[in-house]
Amino acid sequence: MTEEKRAFLHEEMKKAERSLRAAKTLVKEKLTDDAVSRAYYTVFHSARAALKIKGIETKTHQGLITQFALHLVKPGLRETEDGDILRQEKEDRETGEGVE
Repeated sequence: MTEEKRAFLHEEMKKAERSLRAAKTLVKEKLTDDAVSRAYYTVFHSARAALKIKGIETKTHQGLITQFALHLVKPGLRETEDGDILRQEKEDRETGEGVE
C-alpha cells in the first residue's frame, strides 16, 4: 500500500470517528436531525476508506453507494445490510428524519 493511500485511509477513518463522536453528542442533546447527518458521515467516510483499499474513488455520494454495492457487497466482501445502512443513512440525512 502506498504512503498516499495509507494517509487517505487514516484521514477518512479519523473523519468517521469524529462524525461518530459528534453524532453521539448531538443525540444526548436531543438534536436528532443533526445527529442523523453526522451518523451518515460516519458510514460515508468508512465506505470511502473501504473503496479506496480496492482502488476505487467516487465523485458523488450516490456514486459511493453504487460502487460500495458493486465492489464490496455483491462479491460478498461486506454484508448486504452494510449497503442498506449506507443507503438509508443518506436518505435520512436528505429528508431530515431523525430518531425521536
